Amino acid sequence: MIHRVMTAAGGEVCHVAKASTTAHRRLREHLTVIAVATIGVDLICAVLVFVLQRNAQGTQIKTFGGALFWTSAPPPGDGSERL
Repeated sequence: MIHRVMTAAGGEVCHVAKASTTAHRRLREHLTVIAVATIGVDLICAVLVFVLQRNAQGTQIKTFGGALFWTSAPPPGDGSERL
């Protein structure tokens, strides 16, 4: 059962990647726009955090990589670190 479902899902991923039909092409285009927009917003936010926080007193963000991690990482799910 699970093998059949995974095989079908893999086939659909291939259809989307190849744009086998108009619907698959549109889905691929939508997913591409979503991915590019997400990456763009993440990079813009990381630049802002880096510029505004790098010289602030008591900050732990000293590099662009740290700012990118801070903007990209999800907050903890257990509520142990609230802002």
